[in-house]
Amino acid sequence: MVARFRLFLYITIVFLNSSCISHVPKRVKVNFTYCYDKNIVYSNSQLKTNGYYILKYPPYKISYKDMKGNQVTNTTDTTFSTIMFFKDGVFVKNDTKLQRTFYKIDYLRKIEHQKQPETNQFYNWNYWGIYKVNGDTIKLQYVNHQEWTNPYWLLLEVWYKVIDENTLKVIYSKDYSHDRGSISKNENNVTIDFFKTNITLQSDTWLKKEEWFWCNEADWNNYMETERKKQKSK
Repeated sequence: MVARFRLFLYITIVFLNSSCISHVPKRVKVNFTYCYDKNIVYSNSQLKTNGYYILKYPPYKISYKDMKGNQVTNTTDTTFSTIMFFKDGVFVKNDTKLQRTFYKIDYLRKIEHQKQPETNQFYNWNYWGIYKVNGDTIKLQYVNHQEWTNPYWLLLEVWYKVIDENTLKVIYSKDYSHDRGSISKNENNVTIDFFKTNITLQSDTWLKKEEWFWCNEADWNNYMETERKKQKSK
């Protein structure tokens, strides 16, 4: 009897993990206002797609109210982000506090050749989103990917104005992580460096399996059909 109960409990846990892991909160779907259009190609934009950027953010202050309603102000340390842009308007972002190349060439090469577990880690985690290029302004909207047991999804939007080849300025940012997004008006200069890799990766983010991510439902259906055929052929 005990053995049967344990087996039932194990099967239930596996089922819940498989069915709920891709559950995305409604507030994320509603506030993610950018959508993926497979026909958009940024081949001629000033952004480079044959490598990745390291962004250096200077220290800045963040003000918010705590659970008791008291105003709290904290000063952040210098932080670094790694961003890789794809020609179809998709990008991937990761954070690091180390001033070094975040992506190792061997790691990216394994993803290029679809090795595991690196490929699964790269496309299912990190921050993924959509970028738009409007003149000298780059607009980003991105989200993290949480397991079904973790309700703390992050959804952010940031606009950068291109000052020169190595400098961006944050001109707008909004945090949708809670029901009422907070807007930051801090205009900070961000230093950028580009690292060329000559490694070709696909933008096969987990987001492409979500219908709400697409501008056109028919395009999503075609994508999912292609994915199903790929799985059957393996």
